Amino acid sequence: YESKMAICIYKYMINLVKDTEILSILKEDITFIEGFLQSLSAVFEKEQMPLPIGFTEQDVNENVPRLCSDGFILYYLQTMSKAGMSKDVSILALTTSKDLKVLFKNHLDHAYGIYEKVETLLLDRGLYIRPPYIPLPKSVEFVSSNNYLGGIHIFEEKRPLNAIEISHLFMNMEVNQIGMMICMAFSQVAKDNDVIKYLLRGKELSKDIFSTCSNLLIESEVQAPATWDAEITDSTVSPFSDKLMLSFINMLNTYGLGIYSISSAASLRSDIQTKYAGITKDVAAYAKDGVELLIKKGWFEQPPTLPDRKRLANN
Repeated sequence: YESKMAICIYKYMINLVKDTEILSILKEDITFIEGFLQSLSAVFEKEQMPLPIGFTEQDVNENVPRLCSDGFILYYLQTMSKAGMSKDVSILALTTSKDLKVLFKNHLDHAYGIYEKVETLLLDRGLYIRPPYIPLPKSVEFVSSNNYLGGIHIFEEKRPLNAIEISHLFMNMEVNQIGMMICMAFSQVAKDNDVIKYLLRGKELSKDIFSTCSNLLIESEVQAPATWDAEITDSTVSPFSDKLMLSFINMLNTYGLGIYSISSAASLRSDIQTKYAGITKDVAAYAKDGVELLIKKGWFEQPPTLPDRKRLANN
């Protein structure tokens, strides 16, 4: 399902990208995904399972005006390769099928290879956004007070952020920066009013989360990273169907909910955990509304589900 969506997006990007090295990465990735999709389809057929419809050529229009810059495409590839690696690790931990383990291990290796190439290209182009820097410790120290976990009370002194907390705040800023730009781009070209309203709401939500993470860094006198050198054009001609764009945001919501949970567990200051709890609640509500909208429009394919035993018994 997501592989078919990625192929549609890549077909459009390949048609508009000017940088030959970015083009090379896109072509390498789409070739791998097409092969991966064939192998995955063979597993479905072997198990006599129906193939998901997903997305087709009707969901992409390659020959439309440019909607984003080459720089944006690089940042997009960076974020999607991270999301792909995260999903692959989860699938490998959950599945017992040898066929699927081989497939997703290869997918994980490929996603990491793409990530390395994109990171190198970002550095070469001067586009890489460096994480905040902290001085290296000169000795090992042990926490001597429970105040280390505090920070939620108004008059309570907050300790400086630790390296793990800073890393997660930075990662969440990256994710919401690209989420904000994607929602903005999609809202310009979407046709359905319900979809447009949902995308504009997503843009504001991403902006709020970005600001929350940035403010936590600034409060600890950590310089927030610079904004990306990427551009969304003023085009109003859509390269994608509303179904694809809404489904893509649904996928981003799922990825976001996963990383907010991990970030909360990795952060020890109670005020940061509280912030992540609020973010998770807001994103979960937004994601639920997105799925309901997909269902309302008839675009949501049901995953394999257990039989309804009560209904069967009543028959």
